[in-house]
Amino acid sequence: MQDATIILDWRDVNDGSGRWDHRWDYSLALYAIIHPRTDEILYLGKADGRTVRARWNVADKHDCMWRRIEEERRIFKHGFLVAEFQMPDAMRLTRQVVCDIESMLISAL
Repeated sequence: MQDATIILDWRDVNDGSGRWDHRWDYSLALYAIIHPRTDEILYLGKADGRTVRARWNVADKHDCMWRRIEEERRIFKHGFLVAEFQMPDAMRLTRQVVCDIESMLISAL
């Protein structure tokens, strides 16, 4: 990549093919929980230092975030996307980059 553009390649890790399963093991990534019919982003988070799977399996996610979505929105199923970063040649993926992009995306949403 010649310019300074960072590309996020979002894939459904539960697509049924198993093609994107390895993204559950990413330890520096963004992930999104989406509405099963409308693709509305219900939650945007990051994994930095723990895998995406570990972040998803943390008890507080289920107790605080998911229970709230179920009670307030009556949504009981969801899609789960994990982004792979495609970085410019002169740039490396760091925790700060992931944090900055997560903040920008949340602000845009």
